[in-house]
Amino acid sequence: MKIGKAIMRGAGVATLLVVLLCSGCNVERKKRPEASRITSKYTLYENIRYGERSCKVPPTDPASDRLLDIYIPRGEQPAEGWPVVVYIHGGGFCGGAKVDTWGVHPMIPALAAKGYAVVAINYYLRGKYHPIEGYPIEQEMGPGLPKDGKLHPERRRYFEAASADAVRSLKWLARYGEEYGLDLDKVALSGGSAGAMTALHTAYVRSPKCVDIDVVFNMWGGLEDASVIEADAPALYTVHGEIDNVVSVEYGKALHARATEVGIPSVFHIMEGKGHAQAVYATQTYLDDFLAFFEQQTIRK
Repeated sequence: MKIGKAIMRGAGVATLLVVLLCSGCNVERKKRPEASRITSKYTLYENIRYGERSCKVPPTDPASDRLLDIYIPRGEQPAEGWPVVVYIHGGGFCGGAKVDTWGVHPMIPALAAKGYAVVAINYYLRGKYHPIEGYPIEQEMGPGLPKDGKLHPERRRYFEAASADAVRSLKWLARYGEEYGLDLDKVALSGGSAGAMTALHTAYVRSPKCVDIDVVFNMWGGLEDASVIEADAPALYTVHGEIDNVVSVEYGKALHARATEVGIPSVFHIMEGKGHAQAVYATQTYLDDFLAFFEQQTIRK
């Protein structure tokens, strides 16, 4: 009997160790971390944990871990705090990161220079671990909208996994954002490509209540079925390349048409002669217009 109890205690300890290893670092923290970098445009707080490490993510893959960076503009903080743009990177759900091989996304320092805080997140890259063999995203979404309104079921799981992490980051933001001087009454959700699909799925399918999202800045992304957008959803601002052969411009047209149909404020720009992922061009051409639109939506509250 004693031996049996000892074995059970040992098994219990082993189980606890597995749970601890899987859960990783606790998201609770006692104080705001030290800034890791200060530039002329922003103060950067890096690799803040917004959710426990998933058992699905090995330590060698920080890009799939639940970490975020916060870029705080330099200068005097507004009385209400800094308005916030949550940025979700692209990469086809199998690559990319909040800071990728080429460095910081060009829109991030541009936003900070204009007085907007940026929260850039990593999220679970399910496509890295569950690839759809022989059926890349450009083959499925490049030709146009799905005829039956449905994408490959595994592709759908990519959206769901990424947006689940996006919601986790918003919950963290609701809890700790004020410590960084962020105005949680002015929040935009943005992204490019897979990041835009994540932002769209988060805002219009999951519809989180933890943070009031004012507007979605959709850069060359799309929803599986735009009819899910309802009348009380966040406003929409879309830019999409005319000759995008990865995610067809038809996705942008469908989003704008649906938003207009249900009465959501929507702006849609087709970038003539442009293909997929035109980050520098979009920043230079549309950022000021987007920010004016963003401010309009906060006034409407």
